[in-house]
Amino acid sequence: MTQRTRCAGLLAAALLAVSAPAAQARSHSGGAIAIPDAFFAGPGSPYPSAINVAGEDVVTDVNVRLNHFWHDFPDEVDALLVGPGGQKAMLLSDADASSGSAGDVTLTLDDEAAQPADASVSGTYLPTDRDDGSPDFFSPPVPGGPYGNPLSVFDDPDPNGPWQLYVMDEGNWDGGQIGSWSLVISDRPQARVGLEAQSTRESSGKALVTVKRSPPTGDALRAATVSYATEPGGQYPATPGQDYTPVSGALQFPPGEESMRLEIPVLDDKQPEHAENIVLRLTGATGDARLTPTSAETIVINDDDLPLAVPLLSGPALQHVLRQRGVIVTASSNIAGRLAAGGSIAVPGGAARSVRLLGVRRTVGARQPVKLRLRLRGKALRAVRRALSRRHRLTAVVRVTATAADGGGARAATRRIKLKR
Repeated sequence: MTQRTRCAGLLAAALLAVSAPAAQARSHSGGAIAIPDAFFAGPGSPYPSAINVAGEDVVTDVNVRLNHFWHDFPDEVDALLVGPGGQKAMLLSDADASSGSAGDVTLTLDDEAAQPADASVSGTYLPTDRDDGSPDFFSPPVPGGPYGNPLSVFDDPDPNGPWQLYVMDEGNWDGGQIGSWSLVISDRPQARVGLEAQSTRESSGKALVTVKRSPPTGDALRAATVSYATEPGGQYPATPGQDYTPVSGALQFPPGEESMRLEIPVLDDKQPEHAENIVLRLTGATGDARLTPTSAETIVINDDDLPLAVPLLSGPALQHVLRQRGVIVTASSNIAGRLAAGGSIAVPGGAARSVRLLGVRRTVGARQPVKLRLRLRGKALRAVRRALSRRHRLTAVVRVTATAADGGGARAATRRIKLKR
C-alpha cells in the first residue's frame, strides 16, 4: 500500500466517523409516587404513574432513575415498568440486600450495572427481582405476567407513547415515597431506506427490486416495517393489468436484516412497443427505517417481442378499373420494412375464372402511407373490359403483406374493391 493510499483511507475513515450520527440520551421526567401507610399491601398513588414520551427514534438503551426514594422496609416495595408497546420489566422486588431502611436514596436501574440492587443505598444497579418465596402481587389494572427483568425489552419497539410505573407496597403500616422518577432513553436516527432496481425483459415475467437499509456506523439494525406500492410512470408508463400486475404491501424487516427483495409480476402482451416504465414507491416506514425525500425507483420493462409489421389498408370502395388500367390501394406498415401487394379479379364467362393483377413491392418507413397500383395488361385487361361491357359486377381482391426490415414478422391484410368502367 502506498503512502498516498494509506492517507486517503485514513481520511475516508475519519470523514465517515465524523458524519456517522451518534446515539444521544434524553431524560423524561415523571412525578412523585406516594407509597401507602396501610394495614395491608396497597398500590402507590398515582397508580400507575405515567410519562408520555415523544420525539425518540431508535432506542439503543433505557435506564430508569428513582429519585428521593425512602421507605422503612424497601424490600417490601415492588416496581414494574410497562412500555408503550406493552413490554414489561420488573425493576425492584425484594431488592433490599442489607435489610435496612431507605432514607432519601436515588436508585438507577441499568442493564449494564455491575450488581443487583440494594434498595437501601444510593447507586446504579441491575433491575432486581429476588425470590423470597412469596409471589409478587400487583393490583389491577396492571398487565398480567410473567415479568422479566432486562430493560433491553424496550429497545426494539417504538418508544413514543405512555410509559407506566406501577409501585406496590407488600408490607403493613410502613409507608414511603418516590420523590420523582425518570426515563433516560438513548436513541439514534433510524436507518435510511433506499431502492435498487434493474431493467427487465417483458418475457422474463417479473421485475425484482431490492429494498435496502443503511444503518448508522457501528450499530445493529432493529426491526422495521416498510410499505410500498407500484404505479405507472415515465415517458411511456406501463399499463396496470396489461403490462404488469400492480402490487402493494409491507416488508417486515427482522432485527439485523439489511435488505429484502420484492417481485413485481410483468405481463407479456406479445405486442411490439416502446420500453415502458413502472414506478415502485415506498409509502411509509415504522421502526428502524426512515424514508428519503425521493423514496421511489423506476423499473424499465424492455420489450423483447418479435417486431411484427402490420399492414393498414385504405382506398375507395369503388374504382374505375378501365380508366386507371388497374386497381389502386393505399397501404402502410406500423414499422419500417417492405409492402408487397398482389390480387385477382373473378371474371364470369363460360366457366368461372379469374385474372391476375400484376404485383408490386415498395420499401416504406414506419406508418408511411403509399399508393400501390396493381396493373391489368393484355388478356387480363381485355377480359375485364368484356365482362364490364356485359354488365357483370366485378370485385377485385387485393392482398397486401407487410414485412419487417430484418425480414421477420410478416403479416397480411386483404381488401375487396368493387369495380366499374
